[in-house]
Amino acid sequence: MGIKLSHAAALIKGYAKNLTSVFSAGRLKKGRMLRIYKDAEIRLRKNGKIKIGDRVSVKNRSLISALNGAYIEIGNGCGISSDCKIVSHEKIVIGDNTILAPGVIVYDHDHKFGTNGVNKHDFVKSPIEIGRNCWIGAYTVILRGSKIGDNCVIGAHSVVKGEVPAGSVFIQKKEASIRKIDESIK
Repeated sequence: MGIKLSHAAALIKGYAKNLTSVFSAGRLKKGRMLRIYKDAEIRLRKNGKIKIGDRVSVKNRSLISALNGAYIEIGNGCGISSDCKIVSHEKIVIGDNTILAPGVIVYDHDHKFGTNGVNKHDFVKSPIEIGRNCWIGAYTVILRGSKIGDNCVIGAHSVVKGEVPAGSVFIQKKEASIRKIDESIK
């Protein structure tokens, strides 16, 4: 129901034993016409919950992962392009009709670090909200605590930390430098 047989293999591959218990426990709620493409993964660990709306596609090699009681909600009509990573330790909400271009990373957590270095099992967490009708450009990284309003465009290769008001175009400029080759250097 909702998953086409040709796309079901990506969901079932490696997870067939756990799928029945996940659906019956209500930890994964999916709408109609969920399309999951080759090598895409949906992971639930330690009471994580994921809610996916109607007409959502998750393209090749993408990952949606709710860990340690975290919650992920993806609205109706969303498109998750190839190689995207949505990983939550707390809460990530993506509004209806939002498109994530290839390679987008959405993490609601950072590793804690200090004078003794980094602890790989200890995190600082803050929820992420991405509004409705947004377009997140290729290879953008959205960091913990970020809030992107409705109807926004985030330019490719941006790093978003903080708030982007509704109806905005966010472009992170990286200056290019072009110099002539000094002919005296050989």
